[in-house]
Amino acid sequence: MKAIWTLVLLIFLGHLQGHAQRLEAFSENPQEFLAQLGDYLTAGKQKKMEDLYKSFQKSWQGGRFTPDETQRIHATCNAMLGLRMTANPYFYNYLRALQLVKNAENGEQRFTRWHDMLDSLLANIQNRRFKPFDAFLKFSMDFFEFNALNFRSSGTSWLVRSPGAEWLFEQGQPLIAFEKLDLIAFRRQDTILIQETSGRFFPVEGVFRGQGGKVTWERLGLGPEVFVELGPFELEVNKSLYEVPEATLHYPLFFGNRSVKGRFSDKVVSSNSATEGSYPRFESADAWLEVENLGEGIQYFGGFRLHGTTIYGFGTKNQPARLTIAEDGRLVFKGSSELFTIRREERIVAEKVNATIYLGQDSIYHPSVNIRFEIPSRRLLLSRGQRGSDRNPFFNSLHQVNIDVDEIEYRIPADSILFGKKDLGLSANLTPAVFESLKYFELSDYRRIQNISSTNPIALIKVAAEEVGYNQLDANYLAQRLNPRFSVENIKPLLYHLVSKGFINYDAEREEVQVKDKIFHYADASQEKTDYDVLRVESQAKNTNAVLNLKDSTIAITGVSSYQYSARQRVGVRPFDNLVKIKPDRNMDFSGRVFAGFTTLSGKDFHFKYRDFSIEMDSIRFFDIFVPTGVVDQRGRPEALSIGSRIENFSGVLLIDAPDNKSGRQDIPMFPSLQGKSHAFIHYDVNDTMAAAYPRDSFYFRLDPFSFNSLDQFTREDVHFKGQLFSADIFPPFPETVRLQEDESLGFETQTPQGGVPTYQGKGNYEGEISLSNRGLFGNGVLSYLGADIASRDLVFQVNRATGSAEQFDLEEGLIEGVEVPRVHGEQVTMDWRPYRDSMYITPEDKPFEMFNTGTHFLEGTLVLTPGGLKGKGVLDWEQARLGSKLLSFGRFSVRADTANLKIKSDDPDAMALESFNLQADIDFAQKRGKFQAHETYLQTVLPYNQYETSFNQFDWDMDKGRIVFHSEPGALGQFLSVHPDQDSLLFAGESASYDLESYHLQIGGVPFIVASDAFIYPADGKVEVEPGAVIQELENAKIVADTINRYHVINRAKVKILGKKEYRASGFYEYNVGPHKQEIEFSDIVGTRVGEGSRSEKASVTRATGEITPEHNFFIDHKTRFMGTISL
Repeated sequence: MKAIWTLVLLIFLGHLQGHAQRLEAFSENPQEFLAQLGDYLTAGKQKKMEDLYKSFQKSWQGGRFTPDETQRIHATCNAMLGLRMTANPYFYNYLRALQLVKNAENGEQRFTRWHDMLDSLLANIQNRRFKPFDAFLKFSMDFFEFNALNFRSSGTSWLVRSPGAEWLFEQGQPLIAFEKLDLIAFRRQDTILIQETSGRFFPVEGVFRGQGGKVTWERLGLGPEVFVELGPFELEVNKSLYEVPEATLHYPLFFGNRSVKGRFSDKVVSSNSATEGSYPRFESADAWLEVENLGEGIQYFGGFRLHGTTIYGFGTKNQPARLTIAEDGRLVFKGSSELFTIRREERIVAEKVNATIYLGQDSIYHPSVNIRFEIPSRRLLLSRGQRGSDRNPFFNSLHQVNIDVDEIEYRIPADSILFGKKDLGLSANLTPAVFESLKYFELSDYRRIQNISSTNPIALIKVAAEEVGYNQLDANYLAQRLNPRFSVENIKPLLYHLVSKGFINYDAEREEVQVKDKIFHYADASQEKTDYDVLRVESQAKNTNAVLNLKDSTIAITGVSSYQYSARQRVGVRPFDNLVKIKPDRNMDFSGRVFAGFTTLSGKDFHFKYRDFSIEMDSIRFFDIFVPTGVVDQRGRPEALSIGSRIENFSGVLLIDAPDNKSGRQDIPMFPSLQGKSHAFIHYDVNDTMAAAYPRDSFYFRLDPFSFNSLDQFTREDVHFKGQLFSADIFPPFPETVRLQEDESLGFETQTPQGGVPTYQGKGNYEGEISLSNRGLFGNGVLSYLGADIASRDLVFQVNRATGSAEQFDLEEGLIEGVEVPRVHGEQVTMDWRPYRDSMYITPEDKPFEMFNTGTHFLEGTLVLTPGGLKGKGVLDWEQARLGSKLLSFGRFSVRADTANLKIKSDDPDAMALESFNLQADIDFAQKRGKFQAHETYLQTVLPYNQYETSFNQFDWDMDKGRIVFHSEPGALGQFLSVHPDQDSLLFAGESASYDLESYHLQIGGVPFIVASDAFIYPADGKVEVEPGAVIQELENAKIVADTINRYHVINRAKVKILGKKEYRASGFYEYNVGPHKQEIEFSDIVGTRVGEGSRSEKASVTRATGEITPEHNFFIDHKTRFMGTISL
């Protein structure tokens, strides 16, 4: 509303101004004319008008104009006044132009020609149409002030650079003819130039009509050799853009000496920098040009556009542009599109490209994909657009798969193609990539497309294509076939879905449907009229989904959790490391686990052969079998239980189904079938214990190459395999057939040949039943070893050991390998045979072994039968003694032990007559003699009856006489220690000793002395006899010396009763000589007794004696004095 009132006000003021002038003509008087003109110009009080008048007044009064010129000016002003032209803009523009013309070079000459043209325009004005007149004036001001055809301080200006121009007036309008000129347009920072053109400018129209000239791309950094020659063109000077319909481009880099005809346009772009400008522009008239030097191996055919420095290749739907890329002379890529964007030495970009990557004679193809080729790195990126018509999968003819992936990156120098490469930071987008066989069919997909319709669109499209006889269908026709009320818009969602699944191609602009082979395949497969497969590999990867190595034509797909080869035969794969490799024609390499019916096969270096529909398995680590139970679960799937054995380490071929029956539409019972190509192995190291008993490197059942058919429908009776048992030399290898045992493992039950078989490399022999399962290797028969025959029902054979139990064990007296062995009888024994230790351990459960032929010798412990004779561990018991040792060696009727403990029995069953430890024993029961010797110089022998211990290191036992003789090395004394609790560990030494096992008297000879109390007691003949209970028989005619330190006192012819270390009783004669008197004192009461304080054991002991001296003794106490009475010592 404000703008409207402003406009009304201006109109009103103009009207007032017109009335205020009230001039009909200017005065003829120059001074009055000037005054009137001033009043007319400044009536509006506008500074611009006042300034103009002052300037004009100065020129007028200063004689700037000639008389003729002043007359023309006066006449023109009157004519303008007569036409009621306003002071602003008409008078202003006229007077301003007058001044500029006069100021121009050759102003007087120009004034005349210019004013003639102006007067002609003025004379031709009709109906107040002042626009041509005013346009000429404005042009004149621009031209004479700025040498411009049009000058705008804030817009685009067109300048002229010319040696001269001819001003003409033709057909009622003025024009300026240029024989040669440069046209320059600029706006802000952008400038364009037309060099060496010619033409005419029509000021009233504001149009320059040119012919010829040249435009370069130098302002964008290209060299002067890149330019266009212009044909006829027309340029509107009030615009920044002009176009040349006919131009000739010269671009030696791309076209050599050839020139290219086409259209050209240029524009002043105010917001553009020189390097970013998209002008000048050229578009070739020829739509099929070859453009050279785009990059190594790059060839382009099609239309050519040059926008700024960016090249566009263009074409039409019927004749799209074509880009090819070669590497080392071989074609690696071809793409066709209506438009390519090319930045030389940088990149080539295009959308909706019909693209082909060549793989030798094969290719990867997509009908409408976006591409980006980075020229320096030669990295080609193909990415699907989001339009429904662009969502086709990539078709790979080499591998015979459709690849549903959004992006393919072809690193041409590296000979590798990446599928589904994720950009940094977008790894969380785990859009799966799908590699689908061209023969893939899934009934649920087919039904899903049909949805609730009565007719499946796939079947209908197939019928429609067959009816018309070709694979191009009009989308409207197809919509009508689907539903008479449908149009293309109704079925577009369906069409785009079919595009994304690879069934059709759809051209939305032409509304055309191209029916692909998958339509016919799915329609026929749904009726089982053709074979199909279910091979579809899906990749969920954080980085790149797959890489095609062009050197070996292998696609390595990562992120694969599982996929199927046959749904009906229940054959699928879980690859190790989620990696599978697709080779040409859908052959595949992988390592992993194959599920085949009720079995699984795990291993590496598996090779799927598509045509044979089989898997060659170079290294099967495990073959696991699950036996059907006949029960189905809640989902209707059959249940099966794993057997306890794994078949391992072999090679074979899994025949999935017949090659022409990949769909399984025909039920061929034998498939899937596993054909073993090498020996397979069953091991029995099912846990740590069994691993030690049956190590897999030496104990195994080796299967012959086998055929196992019907892996999806077998029974437990079908699970059997022929082969040989290699039992780590428990037995020699022998053939057998393994079957399922009670513990569900593979094993057997068999019988040895008559006479048995060698065991453990011939160390023994076994005859009877042999059974094998995960429980172990068992026997029920007779095991023979070194003359012993063990009949056992529960023999367990292990690699280094055999165990079992037997009701009895018998060994006959005789020789074994030249070594005597005794007769042995045992009942309810267990056997532990260590063949490689040459030892068989026999242990009774309850009753001891009966040894020898006596019926009185028994072994409580274990017998060890060895080639070196019969050994034992335990206690040999007979009526006279018990001999215990960790290693007893038995002869025919003897026993030896390197280290043993001996206990000789007494009449008292609760007490032993003798106990000796850590001695070497050698007993000959035939001679009834035993020899015993200590391992060291000291031997502890205990005589419990006598409560004594002795250290003699040797003794002999005469069992017939019941006598033991102790002795030691020459010059060595044996120690005798009383262990009687009241004798304080009385200790003395002797040279020899004997022990009577009937009287239990210990006779000791060669005893030098006995220390009792504080006295030395010397036996008269060096003999001491100890009775049971640690009683030392009274010594006769002994000698007592006291004390043990000073030895002052000597008692002879003593009778001594030694009671312990600190106590004795004696009588004897004390020698007391004085001068010539040889005399003795008879002490009738000599005692060694305890004195002092403390406990009994802590008290000291001294010798005391008393005697009576009578007159008859005539005893002198000194030389002259006699004594009689009681005397004490």
